[in-house]
Amino acid sequence: MPTHIFVMIAAIVLLAAALYFLILYGVYRAAFGTKGKKNPDPMNLPKGSQYDGYADRMKSLVRTALEIPYEEVRIKSFDGLTLFGRYYEGKPGASCALLFHGYRSAGVRDFAGGLQILKNEGYHVILPDERAIGKSGGTTISFGINERQDVKAWAEYANRRFEDGTPLMLYGISLGGATVLMALSEELPVNVKGVAADCPYAVPRDIILKVAQDRHYPLKAVWFLVKHASRVFGHFDIEACNARDAAAGSDLPILLIHGTGDRFVPADCSREIYAACGGDGNGRVQLELFPGAAHGISFLQDEDRYKQVITEFLRKVTGWDSAGN
Repeated sequence: MPTHIFVMIAAIVLLAAALYFLILYGVYRAAFGTKGKKNPDPMNLPKGSQYDGYADRMKSLVRTALEIPYEEVRIKSFDGLTLFGRYYEGKPGASCALLFHGYRSAGVRDFAGGLQILKNEGYHVILPDERAIGKSGGTTISFGINERQDVKAWAEYANRRFEDGTPLMLYGISLGGATVLMALSEELPVNVKGVAADCPYAVPRDIILKVAQDRHYPLKAVWFLVKHASRVFGHFDIEACNARDAAAGSDLPILLIHGTGDRFVPADCSREIYAACGGDGNGRVQLELFPGAAHGISFLQDEDRYKQVITEFLRKVTGWDSAGN
């Protein structure tokens, strides 16, 4: 082969490879990266007609949550990141709830209502910034794959802090909801007594492709690129775990909460998890649907019912109530 043809072919191959990795990096940034989005404003509320009627109440809840005193706490992740959290002290002898927020979100926003419910009930609360968000280290969101091990690390931290086998409850919303369910695939401390998941997705692949479909992207091409981007730039396997199978393989009590008007993570995700766990034939898993509620605002759609559902579940699995019984 003449030298000039060989050089031309080599240049084309190198150019194609460079273009592919550039596209792959763009996909990684779009799906998993947090550069420029690491410190979300807790007052930056969801937009759209489903949320407009709740904006004033949401802002009021966030302002109140931001005023609650807390202690800054930090732990190390399995891969060496420094993870930041807020510890809110409860009543003596109380159980502890660990709260995990949603995708590129802020814990004090996502749990502005839930945090106040728990504080009023006397629970200790740990509210981490998930990896790559806020004051926690990292630059990659892994859709629960790595975060599930962070949940385990926070539960182990709580054990060290209390030193008395204090009952622990895991509670997540959206990505955080899927993450606490995925954490059931890990060997958690024995005093983790239950898991509450508000609007979780069942499988990372499905929610990624649902968003791609909503945006009219070619699904096969998107998934091919996403899988490779997660490995090459995120250094994790997006298919390593999912909430549905982890929940089905556990024997811990689970509370699933979902709004039927959720256009981002459809309520069918919670129905899928519920069915995988045995559905109505398995009293271990409880599914609570909030008619018409949009993503992440079942609490706002019916505050009294939401409070009743979450507090009754907590009392059942931890044995604690505000009277200390």
